[in-house]
Amino acid sequence: MIYIGSFIILVFLLYAFVPKGFVLYEGMRFPAWSFKMKQYPSNGLEPDKHVYGYHERQYLIHYRPKNEGVNKGQVVVYIHGGGWQFGNPEMFRPNAQVLNAMGYHSFFLSHRRIPKHNILSMKSDVAKGMEKVREIMRGEGIAQKQVILGGVSSGANLAALFYFDRTILQSAGYRSEHIAGLFLMAPPLNLQGMWPSPTLRWLAGKRSGDLFRMASPINYLNEKEEIPTLIVAPEKDGMVPLKSTRVFIEKAEEVGFENLEFHVLESMTHMDAASWCFADHPSHKIVVKWLKGL
Repeated sequence: MIYIGSFIILVFLLYAFVPKGFVLYEGMRFPAWSFKMKQYPSNGLEPDKHVYGYHERQYLIHYRPKNEGVNKGQVVVYIHGGGWQFGNPEMFRPNAQVLNAMGYHSFFLSHRRIPKHNILSMKSDVAKGMEKVREIMRGEGIAQKQVILGGVSSGANLAALFYFDRTILQSAGYRSEHIAGLFLMAPPLNLQGMWPSPTLRWLAGKRSGDLFRMASPINYLNEKEEIPTLIVAPEKDGMVPLKSTRVFIEKAEEVGFENLEFHVLESMTHMDAASWCFADHPSHKIVVKWLKGL
């Protein structure tokens, strides 16, 4: 009992006194965020699961809108976060609720994970998943719609790689004009600016290697881009340092991004960027306004 009591006290002290901007701070608050997501009302939202590969993680979930007339020109594909090793599409059902209410068909994509699979497997999975999206869209009679591609945390990294690495885009049967916009929440876009960790080593190997370069979206910014892009970065992010995102923004402006919108969530943390489904959260207004602007 003494040990249990001491552990509880330690957890309380860590929760109360670890400052924002540290990984431990984010980890201590994940259970509360997860619980809040699970309590979000489903409102009859029906998931339709589709498999695109042999592995248990190679699947996506399609949600049909109740009101398809709101946004006839676009669908949304969203890639979940979790440090390339945790999370799943089901966890982000509340985000699908928001998109459903706005009239979007939405697709929530899963992928294989570290440490057994690296960035090459994940890039391949996103390409295959996007192929599956096109197949489903043809079956639904909505093949003419453009795709708005989004993601949070590691999912934002993979979403950005899919678009900016044109070899992946083309391998999935897409052209740049098929993508109507990108919205990237707490995105690891400049991996060189992130702290060394086993996660990054499993994902992409040595920082000096080609694989690490291939895993970092900033390395694909070589020309002018016109795609509408929303980037939302928390000021006190304990996982993706704000300064690393600013380097990406500077590079994007240097090569000529014409439709880039960048927001910093002041005094907020990584989990705040994943909370845009909650109507009372500042990130909600930013994302919804940007989507409506498309």
